[in-house]
Amino acid sequence: MKHLFIILLLSILTNFCSAQERNLPIYSLSHITIDSVVMYDDPFKVTNGELENKGYSPVWLNAFCATAVPTFFDRDAKKALLYIHKSFNLDEAALQSFYDNWVPKPIPDIDITIYILGDIYFHDNINNEKYIYTPMWGTRYDLPVRLSALDTAFLGTPNKSQLDSIDVYFPFYRNDHKAWFFYILENGVYKKCTDLLLYDVLKWNMKDFSAQSSAKELIEIIYSQKNYTRSRLENGHRVFETVINTPKGTVVVKPKQNELPID
Repeated sequence: MKHLFIILLLSILTNFCSAQERNLPIYSLSHITIDSVVMYDDPFKVTNGELENKGYSPVWLNAFCATAVPTFFDRDAKKALLYIHKSFNLDEAALQSFYDNWVPKPIPDIDITIYILGDIYFHDNINNEKYIYTPMWGTRYDLPVRLSALDTAFLGTPNKSQLDSIDVYFPFYRNDHKAWFFYILENGVYKKCTDLLLYDVLKWNMKDFSAQSSAKELIEIIYSQKNYTRSRLENGHRVFETVINTPKGTVVVKPKQNELPID
């Protein structure tokens, strides 16, 4: 059970997985269609197991909490199993053991924060399965950040000595590894999948890899689309606006809303 606890914790907080060097980006794959993209310009944050409370609940929230925030289900593994995909190969007893031993802040002086950067909704053109690919950061601090304020030249910088430690966003540039969560829609319910299942779905070659950036990849995906949804925090609430990409820059075409727009 100790090994299961470690595996799940690493998967949630420090799964800095490698992307593919010669594998095509998701928006260039012939068997994949991107349906919509959400950019959390002010990232959706979960700090020490405490969920953001800004009037918005993502469609993947139950699935996320099933392996990351046991208190969301009152530490009852039976309630959470509905939201965990079979790729985890978890039974109720093993999950309950993890729930019983989970603590929101393992190290008293360190804040464990998950930054959700965006959601890429897509489907497989062959079997029509629907998924959400969610780039994220797992950090040991809780600091404010706005993605559009980051210098993309420094995101995923392989040579960390090029970074200015005085820069207010230095911790984010230094920590911008490739990491994500992955969900599948089954019978109307989004379920949390293992991160490695993404390779199978996208038909990426795991042996051909190089470290990349969660934020930079999300930005590249955004600019590959005609439009996307941008979410920011204003007056303590999360708002959404529809943005289109033009040769002269981004243009807001739908006013701010308190709910995620549905096409």
